[in-house]
Amino acid sequence: MKKVIVTSLLVIASVVSLYTLPHMLKSRDLDPDLLAGMTDGLIERVIPVHIPEAANAYNPGFIRFKDHYLLAFRYDYPPKISLERLQKETTPYLGIVELDVNFKPIRKFQLLNTRPDNPHVPQQAEDPRLVRVADKIYLFFNDNQKGTRYGERQIYFAEVFQDDTRFFLGPIRKVDPPHRKASYEKNWMPFAYRGDLYVVYMVDPHTIFKINPNNGEVEEFYNTTYGYQWDYGPLRGGTQAVELPEEGEYIAFTHSSLSARPTWLKRRIGMVYFMGAYTFENQPPFHVKRLSPAPITDKSFYVSKNRRKVIFPSGVVHNGNKLYVAFGQNDSYMNIAVIDKKKLLQTLKPVEAKESE
Repeated sequence: MKKVIVTSLLVIASVVSLYTLPHMLKSRDLDPDLLAGMTDGLIERVIPVHIPEAANAYNPGFIRFKDHYLLAFRYDYPPKISLERLQKETTPYLGIVELDVNFKPIRKFQLLNTRPDNPHVPQQAEDPRLVRVADKIYLFFNDNQKGTRYGERQIYFAEVFQDDTRFFLGPIRKVDPPHRKASYEKNWMPFAYRGDLYVVYMVDPHTIFKINPNNGEVEEFYNTTYGYQWDYGPLRGGTQAVELPEEGEYIAFTHSSLSARPTWLKRRIGMVYFMGAYTFENQPPFHVKRLSPAPITDKSFYVSKNRRKVIFPSGVVHNGNKLYVAFGQNDSYMNIAVIDKKKLLQTLKPVEAKESE
């Protein structure tokens, strides 16, 4: 009888291990204190960004604008806490607002029209990135032109204009990547180089396109590889890249994710997102130079009771010895992380460039 019980327990344990191991994230990796060990002092403070009448805004694009800041964000309607939310599928919109030097709205936010030619198709624009190229500002986002939440998503961009009363978008262009065409494109990282528009298409291998802003065509293409190990899921795009002139490099903040192991009480698999940083050369072919050895964290990360623990960097401003990183948290709200640039760069680890593919 004892042998049967032991055998049964071993079988159950094996089944449980097969279910959990592919999705397992060690509990120590979720400990904010341990995660923050290598990054103590990098994030000096986290500043909430509150947009009146858009309390559930998240995933913000962020740039310097005039003598203050410009923030674009994802705004899902209807709000999470509403009866209407139970009656229809969520529709994501893109909002935009000016912030003062204390990251407070200067005036009421507005929605951007990403369906000027198809007004009857529901909005489905997500996760905006802003970038300044010379005297122009561009907004990148992913969209499903069929107006459905799931399915194909491609990258679009448009120039941002402002008149006396509002912001509006110029012609919206689609970008077809020549290197690897996927049906689900997201998280490209734009940047400016010598007055031209470029994007980081993939972090690893480091794949970069030069884009013609007049038609969205890819004019140049660089693909470089490097040797490095990041143990927190595949590196994906995050913020736009900004140049650090004194260092002769660009810097950008990335994200990655792992599945958290389910428990007996919570059988659904939750995702844990991580923020990192990396730099690359400020000239073609834009070799990667340095990467974070571990996630950049703060004591305010990963404390939610929600099964989703999302840290999603999507905008950055370089201000002297500070980096202001705008990020979405738990698909629910926005923050600005104030990071000491010098300390951050000292933690990044050099990588070895390999021959281009």
